[in-house]
Amino acid sequence: MNQNTILLSIIIPVYNCENYLRQGFEKLKALYKYSFNFEIIYINDGSTDSSSETLANITSGYDNVLIVNQQNKGASEARNEGIKRAIGKYLCFIDADDYIDADEYYDALKKCETLALEVIGFRLDYRDENNNLLSKREKQKVEHNVVLTGKDALKQGYNPSSFCVFIFCNNLFKTNNLFITPNICHEDIELTTRIMLLAQRVMFVDKISYHYVQRSGSFSKPLEQKKIEKNLEDEIVVAHLIKENIDIYNIKDIELLVALQKNYNAVVWNLLWRFIAKPKEVDFEFKIKCLQELKNKKVYPIKGALKTNFQKWTTFCFNIEVLLKIILKFCS
Repeated sequence: MNQNTILLSIIIPVYNCENYLRQGFEKLKALYKYSFNFEIIYINDGSTDSSSETLANITSGYDNVLIVNQQNKGASEARNEGIKRAIGKYLCFIDADDYIDADEYYDALKKCETLALEVIGFRLDYRDENNNLLSKREKQKVEHNVVLTGKDALKQGYNPSSFCVFIFCNNLFKTNNLFITPNICHEDIELTTRIMLLAQRVMFVDKISYHYVQRSGSFSKPLEQKKIEKNLEDEIVVAHLIKENIDIYNIKDIELLVALQKNYNAVVWNLLWRFIAKPKEVDFEFKIKCLQELKNKKVYPIKGALKTNFQKWTTFCFNIEVLLKIILKFCS
């Protein structure tokens, strides 16, 4: 690998996570044993704890680390700032309280180089704070260890997922002016869909390279009601954005249209099903408000392909608006 260029930019948004930064950086330091140049870009997104001081302390003496302090704008805008500053041939996103498997990451990076990949996808697992394995995320239902186009991956059943399980070619972002949609939840679902529509050389490998750490506080601390409602409203935005790609990229391929329909319809279906499965999570008025917004965004009634037979059967009822409102009223 060329020693004179930055091969990988690692973008890490930071917000009030002073207790996890040292451990995360220690895991990243394992990359130094390999003979390639990389940069770590920490975007401190207006932390009110000692994250800024901790970062300065633990990265002192490492000239490949860039710390950017900015006013709080949210994780998406922090990552976007990292995208703007990244000079590596490839880039990736890591959350500050998670960590990677350095060996698997390096292997993935070598595949990017030798096969001229624009995107490589791997798997993640879930760990507790003591590094005990909790579960593994299922692998994508696409061909593995072969070079695909992103569109072929979508046709084969790629399920839009976290951007933390990918390494991307930076040029893909720069050439297409790609940024993360700010101020919404599930933004990675929308972004990875766009990336697949653009990428010509994609590979998936059945390797666990990313470790998602479930902190004890995340189990016991409930979300505020406003955050729950914001998350649900954002699902409508994501479904709409995925559907918009059909016009933006002038998609005529029937298989690809069906794949995109399955993905945005699944988002809508999951939202409606959640209203029923968790009847007391939000009130009836909020559910009706969301239903109206789904109609405004032209993603309801649900039209086109769905992923499962159960979704197809229940959608028949969901699409009868009067019946759906009765069900939602009953489940409130």
